[in-house]
Amino acid sequence: MVDEEKGKQPTIAMTAEQLMQALQQVLTNAQNPSWKDAMNPLTQTQKEDPSAKYVTVPTDAKDAKKTLLGFSTGTFLDDLFLDENGASIKGVPMVAQIGITGLPSSGKSVVIEEIAVRVSSAGIPVMLVTSEDRWNAKSERFDLQSRCKQKADILGLDWAKIQQSLFVLDVAEHAELREWETFGAVYKALIESKGIKLVLVDSVTCLEDYRGALKYRLHEMGNYNQSHGVTGIYVNQRAVEEADAYNIAGGIGLAHNFDSVIIIDYTRAYHMNLKFDTGAHHQDPTRFVRVLGCRMCNFDGHYFRAEISGQGFLKILPKLQPLVVDGVTLRANKTVRLEK
Repeated sequence: MVDEEKGKQPTIAMTAEQLMQALQQVLTNAQNPSWKDAMNPLTQTQKEDPSAKYVTVPTDAKDAKKTLLGFSTGTFLDDLFLDENGASIKGVPMVAQIGITGLPSSGKSVVIEEIAVRVSSAGIPVMLVTSEDRWNAKSERFDLQSRCKQKADILGLDWAKIQQSLFVLDVAEHAELREWETFGAVYKALIESKGIKLVLVDSVTCLEDYRGALKYRLHEMGNYNQSHGVTGIYVNQRAVEEADAYNIAGGIGLAHNFDSVIIIDYTRAYHMNLKFDTGAHHQDPTRFVRVLGCRMCNFDGHYFRAEISGQGFLKILPKLQPLVVDGVTLRANKTVRLEK
């Protein structure tokens, strides 16, 4: 026997009722938890002030007046950062996060190698992150360790002390360190277990396993370093040969992650200040060093002409004296001060 109810054709009244039920369901689904959560913070009555946990106010004068300290690298970088009176702080700013950028073969890694052996030889724990070259190649290659040992011998440094204080993360050797979670875990464990005070990264490209990640990872590293008293120096490349611009590989946004950006580069001398500061003639190939900016302290903004010595050290040549012709200074002392 056929079920009479099932055999009935839909009526207009039944269809309208079904539409009303469907519309009610849509309205119910629209008021999902995420929608309610979006409204709650502005509509619910607060029992406690939620800003108390997150808002900071200036502390007393004694705590607020910290001394500007320099972290000595033992290199020419120590002469480029100045206090409020224009005197050298004899180092890079303590716990600063500094970017070094430049074209390939400009001397960036040469400086990093010298800093690594000089600072660690003083018994200060240093982490060296290398992705451009293997630390200890299993071949006859004159590897990074050999070059650092050669520098230490030339400088008369104790390699035994360096062995105790220099800790190398060889990303070229251990590809798994390119995975951010693995790298982050190892990085934090090493800093906290060894009391690392200086991190040298050559280069930051090892932190980017997908496009766009580098900016956020540098920001996270910088925040971690600041809270743990770690000074950081990071090597990156430049995108084009231009003497007076950032042009950092990975985008200009990377520069905002650094307290200071230093160019170590080479170009043809066409920029007026570059020619005045270095004494180079127009279109001369010129290797130079220049601090582009520093948010923590004053700095010497001159172009310094540089050279890589036969022993493998990057050196800046003596600063030229102001050029005066007929009583007119053509090249003024360019000490850049922070905006007040």
